[in-house]
Amino acid sequence: MQTIDFVNSFDYNFFNTFMGGIFVDFKQLTYIITIAEEHNLTKAAERLFVSQSTLSLYLNKLERELGVALFTRNKNRLTITPEGEEYVKTARKILELRNDLYKKLKISQNQFSISIGISCQTLFEQFGQIYADFHEIFPNISVRVTEGWSKAIIEKLYDEKGIAGSSASLVMQAPAGPGNGYEGWSTWQPTYEIVELFQNADGTPYKPAETKPFTILQTTIDPDSGEATQKEVTIQASDVNPWEGREIRLKANILYDGMLWGYGDSNREIELFEAGAKGVIPGKDSRTGETWWNGTKTGYNMRKFLSSHINFYDDTVVDTTPWFFIRLAEVYLNYAECQIELGNNAEALKYINLIRNRALLPDATGKDIRTEYEYERTVELMFEGQRFFDLRRWKKMEETYSKEHWPTGLKIYKLQNGTKIYYHNPEAVQQRNFDASKNYWWPIPRYELNKSTLLDAAPYE
Repeated sequence: MQTIDFVNSFDYNFFNTFMGGIFVDFKQLTYIITIAEEHNLTKAAERLFVSQSTLSLYLNKLERELGVALFTRNKNRLTITPEGEEYVKTARKILELRNDLYKKLKISQNQFSISIGISCQTLFEQFGQIYADFHEIFPNISVRVTEGWSKAIIEKLYDEKGIAGSSASLVMQAPAGPGNGYEGWSTWQPTYEIVELFQNADGTPYKPAETKPFTILQTTIDPDSGEATQKEVTIQASDVNPWEGREIRLKANILYDGMLWGYGDSNREIELFEAGAKGVIPGKDSRTGETWWNGTKTGYNMRKFLSSHINFYDDTVVDTTPWFFIRLAEVYLNYAECQIELGNNAEALKYINLIRNRALLPDATGKDIRTEYEYERTVELMFEGQRFFDLRRWKKMEETYSKEHWPTGLKIYKLQNGTKIYYHNPEAVQQRNFDASKNYWWPIPRYELNKSTLLDAAPYE
């Protein structure tokens, strides 16, 4: 059974504001100024703590919007143009005005707050020492603590606007997704392998359609210059839609090419396909498309927990969804796992099938009860923060994080005749490593290390 689920990465969202009716992206201004100072995308990316490709795409997008070149590319050096000099000059003035405004209003640019809910008295008692260590490292972050039952915590952490004070309040966040290095839908990206797990609607295992050779135009982006080049290549791909006839949980969990998404003016078909033939424009949401910030490394985006009722063109709308700490499906699955460990397979199968029947799937056979159980838990609780702990408990972390199981992706190409082809790209989109000799263990807490006067807590400093 394949155990890879989703790629783990995160990139900060745009720091946006409105100034005099004009949309200002302060992050973009900082990016361009840094590029101008370093004359090199690699060095600028290192200073900004972003990927080189992210910076390249930001620059290319801005130049397309402006209709002018801000820099000329000469191998590994970028030379600023007269238009670029004017842009950087103005950008510095805007940032100076922002900083002056913040000083006058006594707003700290580095002051943040977080809200934490604790439902266990023991953890609450330990929190004092934890917070002391945290505050020493992050003095500009204020912490608001709420203790009580889960329902009460949710009610207290969220006010009527869905925010706590001036900062967004998060009760709990599921593991972050793959990280395209941008923003948009693709902060969380399911891997090719996890999507393949979803069965057919009749309960049989999904098997990809047979492939055949197709000649396509493959786009390559130079990481330093950002320039795109195309060449014809032959690949083994399928022209059969891989999502037709699959179980209903696939659509509930995964955003894929061709799915309708959004609300109001933003409602449209998701376009993740690349330009596979001459004259074919890439999909809007591809990494080279119009809304490239929705681009994905794996070919998929996460659907679960995301609201399709938000109009992305109206920033006045706020939508919140409380985090479900536990739901009935997890209770059933927890009980089933206990029964398996006790050897009561028939009782375990009963509750596994309750989960399957709710998803309109036929009963599991019970011939391989543990594999059937692990499958249901993986699919049913996908993106709910359970997977890491499940793999750790089952001692299967090596199967997920070894080189043989690094996550891969799906690429979709659109041909001249309108046909879409689906190509499993075997190249790893993320490298993972797990050392079973130590990574199954939790690190010793800092406050425990501090208790020992004979222990050097920082031997390499």
